[in-house]
Order: sequence, then C-alpha cells, then structure tokens
Amino acid sequence: MDIIIVTVKLNNYNSTFFGITLNISTKATWFLILVTVLWGATFPLIKSAITTINPNAFVAIRLMIAAITFFPFILHKTPKTTSSILKGALILGLFESLCYICQTMGLQTISSANSAFITAFSVVLVPFISPFFGLAKPTKTDIFASLTCLFGIFILTGAKISHINTGELWSLGCALTYAFSISYLQHITLKIKQNLILLVGFQILFSIPLPVIISFTHPWHITLTPILIIALIFCGSFSTCLTFFLQSKYQNKISINKAALIYAFEPVFATVFAYLINGEAIYKSTIIGGTLVFISFMVSQFSHLFTHIVKNIWQKIYGYILLLS
Repeated sequence: MDIIIVTVKLNNYNSTFFGITLNISTKATWFLILVTVLWGATFPLIKSAITTINPNAFVAIRLMIAAITFFPFILHKTPKTTSSILKGALILGLFESLCYICQTMGLQTISSANSAFITAFSVVLVPFISPFFGLAKPTKTDIFASLTCLFGIFILTGAKISHINTGELWSLGCALTYAFSISYLQHITLKIKQNLILLVGFQILFSIPLPVIISFTHPWHITLTPILIIALIFCGSFSTCLTFFLQSKYQNKISINKAALIYAFEPVFATVFAYLINGEAIYKSTIIGGTLVFISFMVSQFSHLFTHIVKNIWQKIYGYILLLS
C-alpha cells in the first residue's frame, strides 16, 4: 500500500501537497477563490429561500446556524480572548450583519445576477475606503475604474435612473458595507497575529443581535421547504462560518488589491449558479453591464500595467505627430 507523504515547511511558509509545492500566497489565493465560489452560490439559494421566510428572519437563523457550527472550535480558546479581538469582532460583526441584511432584502426584487454584480461594486470601493484604516490610497486609475463600474451598474439597472428600485439600492448598501468589512478585516488581521479563530467566533456571535431585533418587527412567516433548509444550512455553515475563517486566516497573506480582484469573480459565479439552480435568464443588459463592471475591476487591480500601456500608446502617438509635422 502506497503512503502519500504531506510535508509542511514552516520556516519558509511553503507547503507540499501530493508533490506540488505551494507558498503561502498561492494557498491564500486558492482559498479565497473557494470563498468567492461559496459566496456566488448564496445568491440563487437566498433568492429561492426568501419566498418562504421573512428575509431578516433568514439572516438571523443563518447566523445562528453559523454560531452553533463554529462554537465547538472556540470553546477551549475563550480564556485567550483579548480586548483587541473583542473590539475587532464587534466591528466586523456589525459590518457583516448589515451586509447580509442588505443582500437578502435586495434579492426580494432583483435577479441573483444583477444583485451579485451590484454587490461586487464593493471591490472598486475598497481603494477609497482602505485609507481610513491606514492602507493604500486611491489613484487616478482607481477613480476611472469606479466611474466605469458606476456606468456598468447604470446599464444593469435598466439605463434609467427612474428604473432603480429598492432592491438595487439595498444591493448598493450591501456593496458599501462589504467594502468597509474587507478593508477593516485586512487592517485588524495584520494587527492580531494569534488566535484568529476567536476573532471569527466572536464576529459571528456579534453579527446575530441586529438581524434578530429587526426580524421581530415583522411576523416570522416560515414555510419549511427543502430549498429553505438547504439554503439555511449552506449559507450558515459554509458561506458564513467557513468563509469567515478562510478570510480571516488568508486574506492578509496577500495584498488587499489582489484579494479584491479575487472577490471580483463573485458575480460570475453567482450568474452561473443562478442559471443552474433557478434557471434565471441572462439578459443583454446583464452581459453588457456586468462586462463593464468586470472591466472596471481589471483596470482597478492592474492599475500600474494599465497606466504603463496608456503611457506607451500616448508616447507613440505623440512621436508620430512630431514626425508628420
């Protein structure tokens, strides 16, 4: 019987799995791609589930399931809790609960694909929000990317301001709160090097009260269906519990701009899952608007390369003009 040896080299942060050596940056990239895939799958699942449950009740139960799933992993570590962990978890929990509430409310009236592309505007907002947490400042290219993204969202919403409905506004709110969450997570995990599992656990716990309080402002009309049960378990255990942990552990191993680029693929996965799970149609406005949003991500994340290309093109044009004159 053959034995496959898995070795981990702690001194240089390289890991060898099945003969393939991965450095910590590469591992982080792949785990964050997994996070993005899991996020993408939530959009069509939530879209289907909230037809049988109050949206805020869905968020509350989702977070409770996440807390129950994660609690056994932090029980023995609670004595190591510090004030920095509690403060960071409280802020992250608030951002996450607002993000989930906005996402779920928005999905009541717009398609999974449109919701995902609008929510992904958070990736372009990150360069403008991150300086508040001592991270990189926005460049001219970032500003151009943001304007391109806004135009893409304009196309997605029907190319008329009058057509922007509450669902799209909720999704924009989700994008804003998630941009703050991504930026603050990068900031706090660079400070807290140990016991990140406690940060995740308390983050989940602190994200529960707000949706619970809001959910009781409306009756908890719940009709248990297979899709609701699947959505709650998947969103609670995987796209909340697991993604929180992977983000906290691996996002700070790469630059915030690279992490944002990875998260930019969320609407692509959401559109695919929406078609496969709910059979949602993909319209021209979704393709055109989504393409513009995605281009803005590329421009924002590859700003140095983009600037270099534009500069070279301009120099060549200027050189031809001088020759002709």
